[in-house]
Amino acid sequence: MENIKMKLINKFGYNQPFFADDLKDVFDGYSEKYLYKIINPFINKKEIVRYDSGIYYIPKQTENGVSKLNPIKIIEKKYLKDDKEVFGIYAGLTLLNQLGLTTQVPNKIEIITNKETNIKREITIGKTKIIARKPSGIDINKENEKYVIFIELILKVDDSVLNKEKNFFVNYIKTEKINQKQLTEIASQYESFKALKKILKSGVMNYVTQ
Repeated sequence: MENIKMKLINKFGYNQPFFADDLKDVFDGYSEKYLYKIINPFINKKEIVRYDSGIYYIPKQTENGVSKLNPIKIIEKKYLKDDKEVFGIYAGLTLLNQLGLTTQVPNKIEIITNKETNIKREITIGKTKIIARKPSGIDINKENEKYVIFIELILKVDDSVLNKEKNFFVNYIKTEKINQKQLTEIASQYESFKALKKILKSGVMNYVTQ
């Protein structure tokens, strides 16, 4: 049993979410029923915590008891990125708040993810409510992540904020080395060229590299 526990710790670490499917990477070739049989004794001893259906973590003992898992870690691993690929981004007010473009704190976390097939859907993880959307016209990956973020920001803010915060967008372009051809290609895939039209109207394209 101790060897099994060490395998799990070496694979997932402490206070990091893992899912039922992840167990197959550790115990290859075993049935789902057997995998649950493996981890159930640890759950009973609270050495593994079932955070939600199909979501687990290995806690640490602290002065205040068993450590709690931050739901943001679950959201990011399940819907945004893993060790190999990026497949989602924060969106809407959540993204604007993270980047300092609004002080408004959303009561629901907004994301865009390849894992979602609906135009818009509400998901609950633990007590955290999430609004998930599928990407608009293009799947998200490591190469286009920064472009999709930029486009989502442009689409979300109104013209007055865009003009007021122009330096923010210019700095983003320079810091992330946004390329004009790639930006144009990706923005063109958004419905009715709305993103591209707004980018051109804003004047920020003047700062994008050729």
